[in-house]
Amino acid sequence: MIPCDNYTEGAIATKYLIDCNCQKILYIGSVSTTKKINMDADKRFSAYMDKITERGLSPFSYDMDFSLSYSEKFNVIRALLLKDKYDGVFTDDFSAIATINAAKACGLAIPGHLKVVGFDGADLTLQYAPYLSTIRQPIKSIAQHAVKTLLNKINGLPFDNIINLPVNIHIGCD
Repeated sequence: MIPCDNYTEGAIATKYLIDCNCQKILYIGSVSTTKKINMDADKRFSAYMDKITERGLSPFSYDMDFSLSYSEKFNVIRALLLKDKYDGVFTDDFSAIATINAAKACGLAIPGHLKVVGFDGADLTLQYAPYLSTIRQPIKSIAQHAVKTLLNKINGLPFDNIINLPVNIHIGCD
């Protein structure tokens, strides 16, 4: 398995929002603590919880079904934003774009009223939404390590079972 360092990804995103003076940060993603498998999203959520707790803030989370369509996510997020006054949101890029559009539909200014950080940082996302701040996964490095691991396995050579690749934050333009 060749993931990025999802815990660090969650910590960077949450710290960025805290450093932007956000006090009520909503995490949208997988938040179940009862799952028997170790999902990448669980690591991001764990980092979010750790950073929020370290700063003495209250955690707010919504367990979003990853398979929802864009319009379904938009409607769910719009309802969340109408119900409560968050000043920061951390979620995946697809949901982050839905969050930005839902916020605008609610009359909230981005980044004035609400700051949003996504994760993945795929080139296509940043071409479509250059304004999105996101934690960039090293897609090219992930692919290179995957090919190397596969070739080593095919050729009977040793390989690392798990490699955690570093991530970085892309600050979007307003």
